[in-house]
Formats: sequence, structure tokens, C-alpha cells
Amino acid sequence: MAVGQAEDDPERQNRLLDGLMRRAEESQSIQSAQSLHESRQLWLLAAACIAEPGMVDPERVERIRQETHEFLPPRTTYEAEAAAKAGHFVLDLLAELAVREHLDGEQAAATIHTASLVAVDDPISVGLFRRFRKRTEEQITPALISAWHKAADPSAFADQVLADADLSHGPVGINDPELIRWLFKLRNLTNLTINLPSGHRLDLESLSGMEKIRTLSVGGPLNLELAPLTTLPNLGVLRISSATSLDFARLSQLTHLTWLGLSQMKSVSLGPLAELRELATLSLNNIDTLDLSPLRHQSSITSLVLESLDSLDVTPIAAMRGLSTLRLTNVTNTWLPSLGEAGQIVDLRLSHVDTGPNILPDLTFVSRMANLSSLSLRGMPGIDLSPLAKAPQNLQLLLFNMPNVSVQALSRRKDITIRRHY
Repeated sequence: MAVGQAEDDPERQNRLLDGLMRRAEESQSIQSAQSLHESRQLWLLAAACIAEPGMVDPERVERIRQETHEFLPPRTTYEAEAAAKAGHFVLDLLAELAVREHLDGEQAAATIHTASLVAVDDPISVGLFRRFRKRTEEQITPALISAWHKAADPSAFADQVLADADLSHGPVGINDPELIRWLFKLRNLTNLTINLPSGHRLDLESLSGMEKIRTLSVGGPLNLELAPLTTLPNLGVLRISSATSLDFARLSQLTHLTWLGLSQMKSVSLGPLAELRELATLSLNNIDTLDLSPLRHQSSITSLVLESLDSLDVTPIAAMRGLSTLRLTNVTNTWLPSLGEAGQIVDLRLSHVDTGPNILPDLTFVSRMANLSSLSLRGMPGIDLSPLAKAPQNLQLLLFNMPNVSVQALSRRKDITIRRHY
């Protein structure tokens, strides 16, 4: 740069810097979006000019740093994108700033984003990524993984940046099938989310033997082979969404699962779950055809979540002796009286549930749920609470966003605690 070339001529240095600062001030004074953008770019250019020369007037240096402090380091995605538009020289500024100051999590993540937009594979950018790779703030991992998606050489990026990165604070989200084969390089990977576009066959062979993976979420219209997951000794949480082809028999081999979620499928086979002795929570969401009868023999499940289902037979739930929490959300055309036989349930949560078009549930069955201690109701503004006059002793009743539902029928039940939430 001209300022650097004038290192031995302080007068020329100052003249060049004064010209830049004057133009920046003139643009700043106009107060239009375009002018403010130009002013920002000029101040950044001035900051780049003083990054190297050692004879720049200290007063000018201080003035330029005061002006650029407003937008460097960036703090948000918007600020990161604005800084990236200044071009390659902003990388030098950020690298200098990262050495000189401690950047908090938001600033570090925005700095990573800026560098990835300017030149993700540039050695200066890679140096910035490496500087932040072992930070523990929750914003860092998503920023680094986003940069990985932009890398021209994802294998080299994994080696240089992610191999020993701290990835324990939040999921690693992957939506590019090209990155999946390099996941084995991420030695500290514990929580992985994969969402692929339609038409892909998801090969998880690269995950084989990765002992630290505890949580895996897989989504997208895809064919999914579960065999590699049997080699993950610590896999405890598994979420599968939109799988078009799935070998449910393999689920029985994932014996360390404690949490399983299946969603957005035409049908599921729950029989293999009987082999999962450690499974505590099961979530079933948006399944076109669902038969709960295999769960009669599942004794380890303590929490069952049923969401966005229609015409469901809930009779088998009464036989799930280990079940203590049941949550039904957006469950339609479903008859609930058989839940009265589910005396083992302690916590029942009903949200936007009906037994037919515009027909709200009759809560009479609650009186037969001997161990029920908490009942939550949401999204059923016209529901009749009078059957709860015969509810079990010391019931806690939670009403969410139903200000007009009358509790007058429960006035004599002093043992029932009623709490409204708006």
C-alpha cells in the first residue's frame, strides 16, 4: 500500500492518511445507507494502512482505531458481512485484533464468519480459525462448521482446524454430503446433526467406531443404513426424520439408546424397541400410520411424546408399566378414555388435542388415573373442567393460554393447585 511504501516519509504518510480520513468523514456526514457503507470501507482501509508501518503518527493511529472500533471486531452476522465487503485486507486487521484483544464468543464467531466470507482457505483465515478452535462458547462451533462448508479442501480444513477443536458445546450441523466422509477426523465430535437434500443415500460408515459420539440427529428424504451406528458404543440419543427407507430391525442392536425420536415417516415398526432395555424416552412425530401395540412389552420407557398424529389408538399405553410422563400434542380424532387405565402415569400433558372435528376431549378418564399429580392443558379454550372435580388428590392443574376456561367447578377441591400461564 502507498502508506507502507512511504514508511521513510512521515509527511507523505500523514498526507495520504489525512486524505482517507477526510473522505471517510465526508461520507459519514451524508447519513445515507450508501454513504455510511462507503465511510465504513474507508475507515477499514485506513486501519489496514496503519497495520504495518511503524512511523505513522500516533494521534492518527488512535483516531483511526477509535473509528473502526465500532465495527471491528464484528459482533453480528450483519456486521461480519459488512466487514467482509471491505476485501482481503480486513483479514490482516482481524488477525492483528485477535492478538491484541480478547474477543468474546459473539465477536469470535462473527470474526470467523468474516474470514470465511473473504477467503476461507487463506492462511490468515485458517490462522484465525485455529486461534478460536478450542474456545468453549456455544457460538464458536457453528461458526467453524459453517466455514468448513465453504472450504475448497474440506479434508485439509478438518486436519488443520477441526481435528482437535472443542466441539462439545452444541451440535455439529452438516448439510453437505461431501463433508460426511471426513467426519472421522473430528476427534472430539459428540453431537452430530445431518440434514441432506432429497435423493441422497446416507452412508454413515465414516462414523464407525467414533467413541465420543453421544447424540446423532439425521434428517432429510433419504435412505438410511443403521449398521454403522451399532459400532458407536456411547450413542445414547438418536433422532431420525424423513427417512424413506429404514431397517427398523437394526434399532434393536442400538442397545445403549436412552432417547429415540422418529418423525415425518409414512410408517414405523416399534417391535424392535422391546430389546432396548435402557430406552427411557420415545418421541413419535408426524407418522402417517402408527401402531402402538408393540409398546405393551416395553417396560423401560418412562416418557412418551406423541405429536402431530391422527386417529391414534392409545389403548396400549395403559400396559406400559414404566411410563410416568405422557405428552400428546396436535393429536386429532383420538379417543382418550382408555388412558384412565394408565394408572402409572404421573404427568399428563395435552396440547391441541381433539376427539373429532371441533370436539374437545372429555376429561372424565382423569378421575381413574390414581397416581396423576400434574395435568397440563394447552390450546383447548372451550374444554370442560368439571370432570376434574373427581380427579386424584393434590393434583396440580396447569392451564396455558386459556384465559376464558372456567375453573368454578373445582372451587370445592382445595387440594387442587391451579396455575394459569399466558
